[in-house]
Amino acid sequence: MATLYPARVYHKRLRPKVHEFTYHVWALKIDLSDIQNLQQLNLLGGTSPLTLEPKDFGPRDGSDLLTWFRGALAKRGYDNDGKLELLFLPRFRGQGFAPITVWIAPDVLMFEVHNTAGEAHTYFVPSKDLANQQAWKRMWVSPFTPMHGRYDFDFAANKDLLRLKVRLENEEGPLLTATMTGKGQQLNHKTLKDLKRTPGVSGRSLFMQILWQGLQLRLKGLRPYWGVFAPRTPISTSQTKSVSRKS
Repeated sequence: MATLYPARVYHKRLRPKVHEFTYHVWALKIDLSDIQNLQQLNLLGGTSPLTLEPKDFGPRDGSDLLTWFRGALAKRGYDNDGKLELLFLPRFRGQGFAPITVWIAPDVLMFEVHNTAGEAHTYFVPSKDLANQQAWKRMWVSPFTPMHGRYDFDFAANKDLLRLKVRLENEEGPLLTATMTGKGQQLNHKTLKDLKRTPGVSGRSLFMQILWQGLQLRLKGLRPYWGVFAPRTPISTSQTKSVSRKS
């Protein structure tokens, strides 16, 4: 069963200027082994307004996402035989932009972050002790935020609710917090029809929303940081907070 979440995204920047905004999206959680079935039922692709393009995620070369995920888990010594899921922002009527995607395994979460420059980086986080894990920031996301910092993640997604929280801090304290929350509903043809009555932005409109917020920051006097955008490696692994150090 796939779960659709009409979700609220809230973003708050704390320094050097307070800036916050909210928008709504449609998030979808699927079993990666069920993609073909969802396509055949016209719930994901076909006559559905929602589509999944493999080239948007993971290796971003159009190859099979389940195979890639299993390989990423096996390479790091984790079980890849259990249920493997994907929480993502689907394309809507062919248009899409996914700032964050979560790959879900029994013992691991992978947070795949995209920026507006077309780059991506994935943070590999053991989920058993998620509250005690942090990941060093490895990719520029906003040009108005310094590169140096650490991410904390909080995540839960079931048939009833979605809760995703990303917190960025550095040696001076918290920098920003972003959350995505929503109530779950089974993906079926009725819920697809209800999308017309459910607020949500996607595709180019979501991309433009992010650029608009950047302009607002510039008008508040923030100056962008400039540097190398592309991360050196596509995936980095979190550390426990008690031993985490810059590497």
